[in-house]
Parts: sequence; structure tokens; C-alpha cells
Amino acid sequence: VYELRAYLFSARGLPAGDKSGMNDPYVVCNCAGMKSKSQTKRQTNDPDFFECLVMSVSLPDELNLAPDVQLVVWDWDRIGSNDQIGRISLKTPQLLLNNAEKPKPTLYDLFLDDPNQSTGSLLACVQLLPENAASLDPPTDIQPKMKKCSLQVSLVGKHREVFVYVCNSSTCWILKLLSFHF
Repeated sequence: VYELRAYLFSARGLPAGDKSGMNDPYVVCNCAGMKSKSQTKRQTNDPDFFECLVMSVSLPDELNLAPDVQLVVWDWDRIGSNDQIGRISLKTPQLLLNNAEKPKPTLYDLFLDDPNQSTGSLLACVQLLPENAASLDPPTDIQPKMKKCSLQVSLVGKHREVFVYVCNSSTCWILKLLSFHF
């Protein structure tokens, strides 16, 4: 038996889902017949989750035989069935960590049926711990400390894409904000 922790930070660039052009996204983590669901974020294509989903899963001793962990982003609909926006699949053996290792967020591309057509991205981390080693309680608040900053963008030419580089001491993320043509 293992403890599976899915740290959900944010999703970006989700395609328009409702008539309003927005989504009401949430994430479901699936593994070995177990499920856990995040809170639903209303009217956004760029949700911030800052949640840690925790569940107990029974897996075989040989983890290379274990099922993948699925993170699926859904659009909640008031009427009718919810729509799947995209998903990622993670190999279970690669998630096994000990308590001393800090989970490292990764920006994953989301896909539906076409592996060449991304449907947005999800910043997340999944950690698998042997249940007897899961002595530390999962964090209740994974929102990073925020600070106010400004961004100045100057554009020259006919076709531009706007990227923002977000860096800390060990990692940089490149976020594509928009692309347009004059």
C-alpha cells in the first residue's frame, strides 16, 4: 500500500469550453481504481489550484507492473455532462520518492486524442510514498509566497509572441502569454 500525493499548482492555456469562452476546470487524479478530485475553479482558462490531493493506493510489489497515474482536467458544466479538456499519464515507478526528497513541480502538456495537439498545460507534481514511510503529513497549503511585480512589454514588427520567463534559483519556466499578428 502506498500514499499517492498529487500537488496541483496551476493550469494554463486551456481551450474555451463554454459559450462564454471560459471553463470551470477541475482535476481528477486516478490510479489503481482510486480517485481524488480538486476544487472546481469558476470562469477561467488559467486556473490556480494550489491543492494537494492524497489517496491510498494498493500497487503490486513490482512497480513496473503498476498502472499509470492519470491527471485529467475537466470542465464542469451545470447542464449536461462535464467535458474532458486534457490529460497526462505518469509512470508509477518514476514517482517513488522518500520523505527526504522534495517534490519538484513539472509543467506538463495536456492532450486528448491527438498526441501532437496540446490542449493546455498543467503545473503539477506527483509523489508516491510507501505508506509506512509517509510519516510527514502532506502540506495543507502549497501556494508559494507571492510578491507584486510589473511587466513591461514593447513590441516591434508585424508578428510577435509574448513570453514571460519565471525563474527561481534552480529552475526557469517559460510561459507563452499570447501570439498575434498586426
